[in-house]
Amino acid sequence: KITSVLALHVDVDPGKGKTMVRIGDVVTSEYGVGLLADHAIHGGAGGARDATKKGILAYLKEHPDVDAASPASWAADAEQYLWDAIMAGWTDRAAAFIDAGCSKDAGSYVP
Repeated sequence: KITSVLALHVDVDPGKGKTMVRIGDVVTSEYGVGLLADHAIHGGAGGARDATKKGILAYLKEHPDVDAASPASWAADAEQYLWDAIMAGWTDRAAAFIDAGCSKDAGSYVP
């Protein structure tokens, strides 16, 4: 299930024109992927996609100088914005990933 969610693209328009961002290019930590998988299982892939998009848009709004079309240049910094968006309404479930020792380091998730 998580592979298909990570492969989804979200359309973002940070005021500089619409661009598509692949979720797996931004959510790369064990912790983030765990949160995303949990949200997708309990809230559906569409809900996980929408939450991720909300987090990306929040990051881009606060960082207007980043190039939305080049997530490799900003994804590591942006991922924690996504955690808050993905966890919204599911905060009690996030503790399990912390207790399990999931890394919050960007790039720590290995499929």
